[in-house]
Amino acid sequence: MKEPDTNINNSSNFMSRDKIISFVFNLREKVNVKIDKQYCMTPKYFKKKLDIMICDKDNKLSGYANILTEVPFIHSHLQENVIKYLQNKTEYNSNKTPIIINKLKKFISCPDFDVDNKDFIFFFYRNVKCRNIYSELFNSIHIEKITIQESFVKYKNSYDKLLFWGCTFLPLNEPVTPRPLVNRPGPLKSSVPRIRTAAG
Repeated sequence: MKEPDTNINNSSNFMSRDKIISFVFNLREKVNVKIDKQYCMTPKYFKKKLDIMICDKDNKLSGYANILTEVPFIHSHLQENVIKYLQNKTEYNSNKTPIIINKLKKFISCPDFDVDNKDFIFFFYRNVKCRNIYSELFNSIHIEKITIQESFVKYKNSYDKLLFWGCTFLPLNEPVTPRPLVNRPGPLKSSVPRIRTAAG
Protein backbone atom coordinates (compact mmCIF):
# COMPACT_ATOMS: atom_id res chain seq x y z
CA MET A 1 0.00 0.00 0.00
CA LYS A 2 1.32 3.46 -0.92
CA GLU A 3 2.16 5.70 2.00
CA PRO A 4 -0.01 8.85 1.98
CA ASP A 5 2.81 11.37 2.51
CA THR A 6 4.67 10.20 -0.62
CA ASN A 7 1.76 9.05 -2.77
CA ILE A 8 1.90 10.96 -6.04
CA ASN A 9 -1.79 10.24 -6.59
CA ASN A 10 -2.72 11.92 -3.31
CA SER A 11 -3.72 15.43 -4.40
CA SER A 12 -3.48 16.76 -0.84
CA ASN A 13 0.33 16.53 -1.17
CA PHE A 14 0.24 19.27 -3.81
CA MET A 15 -2.25 21.75 -2.38
CA SER A 16 0.36 24.34 -1.40
CA ARG A 17 4.04 25.19 -1.68
CA ASP A 18 4.73 23.85 1.81
CA LYS A 19 2.87 20.62 1.00
CA ILE A 20 4.96 20.09 -2.12
CA ILE A 21 8.19 20.75 -0.24
CA SER A 22 7.15 18.28 2.47
CA PHE A 23 6.29 15.71 -0.19
CA VAL A 24 9.73 16.04 -1.82
CA PHE A 25 11.50 15.95 1.55
CA ASN A 26 9.64 12.81 2.68
CA LEU A 27 10.28 11.09 -0.64
CA ARG A 28 13.96 11.93 -0.47
CA GLU A 29 14.26 10.62 3.07
CA LYS A 30 12.60 7.31 2.18
CA VAL A 31 14.92 6.84 -0.79
CA ASN A 32 17.93 7.49 1.45
CA VAL A 33 16.74 4.80 3.86
CA LYS A 34 16.45 2.37 0.95
CA ILE A 35 20.02 3.04 -0.19
CA ASP A 36 21.52 3.12 3.33
CA LYS A 37 22.43 6.82 3.32
CA GLN A 38 22.09 9.06 6.36
CA TYR A 39 22.15 12.78 5.59
CA CYS A 40 20.66 13.91 8.92
CA MET A 41 18.68 16.55 7.05
CA THR A 42 15.70 18.20 8.72
CA PRO A 43 12.58 19.77 7.16
CA LYS A 44 13.72 23.12 8.55
CA TYR A 45 17.10 22.84 6.81
CA PHE A 46 15.53 21.64 3.55
CA LYS A 47 12.98 24.48 3.41
CA LYS A 48 15.47 27.16 4.38
CA LYS A 49 17.94 26.01 1.73
CA LEU A 50 15.23 26.14 -0.94
CA ASP A 51 14.29 29.65 0.18
CA ILE A 52 17.87 30.87 0.00
CA MET A 53 18.32 29.35 -3.48
CA ILE A 54 15.61 31.63 -4.89
CA CYS A 55 16.44 35.21 -5.94
CA ASP A 56 15.22 37.78 -3.46
CA LYS A 57 13.39 40.98 -4.45
CA ASP A 58 16.73 42.62 -5.24
CA ASN A 59 17.66 39.72 -7.55
CA LYS A 60 20.39 38.61 -5.17
CA LEU A 61 21.21 34.93 -5.18
CA SER A 62 23.30 32.76 -2.86
CA GLY A 63 25.91 31.17 -5.08
CA TYR A 64 27.15 29.02 -2.21
CA ALA A 65 23.76 27.51 -1.41
CA ASN A 66 22.98 26.85 -5.07
CA ILE A 67 26.07 24.72 -5.62
CA LEU A 68 26.01 23.08 -2.20
CA THR A 69 25.57 19.31 -2.46
CA GLU A 70 25.18 17.47 0.84
CA VAL A 71 27.08 14.26 1.53
CA PRO A 72 26.03 11.37 3.77
CA PHE A 73 27.20 11.01 7.34
CA ILE A 74 28.62 7.91 8.96
CA HIS A 75 25.64 5.99 10.34
CA SER A 76 25.21 6.98 13.97
CA HIS A 77 25.21 3.36 15.20
CA LEU A 78 28.62 2.85 13.52
CA GLN A 79 30.28 6.02 14.73
CA GLU A 80 32.00 4.38 17.70
CA ASN A 81 33.41 1.63 15.45
CA VAL A 82 34.64 4.19 12.96
CA ILE A 83 36.42 6.17 15.68
CA LYS A 84 38.19 2.99 16.81
CA TYR A 85 39.13 2.21 13.22
CA LEU A 86 40.58 5.67 12.66
CA GLN A 87 42.49 5.43 15.92
CA ASN A 88 43.97 1.98 15.28
CA LYS A 89 44.26 1.77 11.49
CA THR A 90 45.04 5.33 10.35
CA GLU A 91 47.18 8.32 11.24
CA TYR A 92 44.18 10.65 11.61
CA ASN A 93 43.33 12.24 14.94
CA SER A 94 40.20 10.23 15.69
CA ASN A 95 39.21 12.64 18.49
CA LYS A 96 38.43 15.31 15.92
CA THR A 97 35.89 13.27 13.96
CA PRO A 98 33.04 13.34 16.53
CA ILE A 99 33.71 17.06 17.02
CA ILE A 100 33.36 17.62 13.28
CA ILE A 101 30.18 15.53 13.11
CA ASN A 102 28.57 17.35 16.03
CA LYS A 103 29.47 20.74 14.55
CA LEU A 104 27.94 19.78 11.19
CA LYS A 105 24.75 18.42 12.74
CA LYS A 106 24.43 21.53 14.88
CA PHE A 107 24.50 23.64 11.73
CA ILE A 108 21.84 21.46 10.08
CA SER A 109 19.58 21.81 13.11
CA CYS A 110 19.85 25.61 13.00
CA PRO A 111 20.97 26.54 9.47
CA ASP A 112 22.20 30.00 8.52
CA PHE A 113 23.41 30.17 4.91
CA ASP A 114 25.05 33.56 5.29
CA VAL A 115 28.55 33.51 3.76
CA ASP A 116 29.77 35.46 6.77
CA ASN A 117 28.73 32.58 9.01
CA LYS A 118 31.87 30.54 9.75
CA ASP A 119 29.81 27.42 10.53
CA PHE A 120 28.19 27.55 7.09
CA ILE A 121 31.54 27.99 5.34
CA PHE A 122 32.93 25.03 7.30
CA PHE A 123 29.86 22.96 6.38
CA PHE A 124 30.12 24.01 2.73
CA TYR A 125 33.80 23.22 2.22
CA ARG A 126 33.59 19.93 4.10
CA ASN A 127 30.86 18.82 1.70
CA VAL A 128 32.86 20.02 -1.31
CA LYS A 129 35.95 18.15 -0.09
CA CYS A 130 34.03 14.91 0.49
CA ARG A 131 32.12 15.16 -2.79
CA ASN A 132 35.38 15.63 -4.73
CA ILE A 133 36.92 12.56 -3.08
CA TYR A 134 33.82 10.54 -3.91
CA SER A 135 33.91 11.69 -7.55
CA GLU A 136 37.54 10.59 -7.85
CA LEU A 137 36.72 7.19 -6.36
CA PHE A 138 33.63 6.75 -8.53
CA ASN A 139 35.59 7.59 -11.69
CA SER A 140 38.42 5.23 -10.74
CA ILE A 141 35.99 2.37 -10.15
CA HIS A 142 34.44 2.73 -13.59
CA ILE A 143 37.59 3.53 -15.55
CA GLU A 144 39.56 0.68 -13.97
CA LYS A 145 36.55 -1.68 -13.98
CA ILE A 146 37.10 -2.72 -10.37
CA THR A 147 34.58 -3.40 -7.64
CA ILE A 148 33.93 -0.95 -4.81
CA GLN A 149 35.45 -3.56 -2.52
CA GLU A 150 38.65 -3.60 -4.56
CA SER A 151 38.74 0.18 -4.66
CA PHE A 152 38.53 0.20 -0.86
CA VAL A 153 41.79 -1.76 -0.78
CA LYS A 154 43.52 0.23 -3.51
CA TYR A 155 42.36 3.68 -2.41
CA LYS A 156 42.19 3.13 1.34
CA ASN A 157 43.63 6.58 2.09
CA SER A 158 40.76 8.28 0.28
CA TYR A 159 38.14 6.23 2.11
CA ASP A 160 39.92 6.95 5.40
CA LYS A 161 39.84 10.68 4.67
CA LEU A 162 36.09 10.51 4.11
CA LEU A 163 35.63 8.72 7.42
CA PHE A 164 37.75 11.32 9.21
CA TRP A 165 35.38 14.01 7.90
CA GLY A 166 32.43 12.01 9.19
CA CYS A 167 31.34 10.88 5.75
CA THR A 168 30.92 7.60 3.90
CA PHE A 169 29.26 6.62 0.64
CA LEU A 170 29.52 2.90 1.35
CA PRO A 171 26.28 0.90 1.78
CA LEU A 172 26.01 -1.35 4.83
CA ASN A 173 24.82 -4.54 3.19
CA GLU A 174 28.06 -6.49 2.94
CA PRO A 175 31.13 -6.90 5.18
CA VAL A 176 34.64 -5.93 4.18
CA THR A 177 36.67 -8.92 3.01
CA PRO A 178 39.78 -7.47 1.34
CA ARG A 179 41.04 -9.49 -1.61
CA PRO A 180 44.15 -9.03 -3.79
CA LEU A 181 43.50 -6.84 -6.81
CA VAL A 182 43.46 -8.65 -10.12
CA ASN A 183 43.41 -7.25 -13.63
CA ARG A 184 40.24 -8.57 -15.15
CA PRO A 185 37.77 -7.22 -17.66
CA GLY A 186 34.06 -7.39 -17.11
CA PRO A 187 31.16 -5.43 -15.63
CA LEU A 188 31.24 -3.73 -12.27
CA LYS A 189 30.16 -6.10 -9.51
CA SER A 190 27.83 -5.06 -6.75
CA SER A 191 29.79 -6.31 -3.74
CA VAL A 192 30.64 -3.46 -1.40
CA PRO A 193 32.56 -3.14 1.85
CA ARG A 194 31.21 -1.88 5.12
CA ILE A 195 32.51 -1.25 8.59
CA ARG A 196 31.44 -4.10 10.80
CA THR A 197 28.99 -3.50 13.58
CA ALA A 198 29.71 -4.71 17.08
CA ALA A 199 27.68 -7.83 16.39
CA GLY A 200 29.18 -8.41 12.94
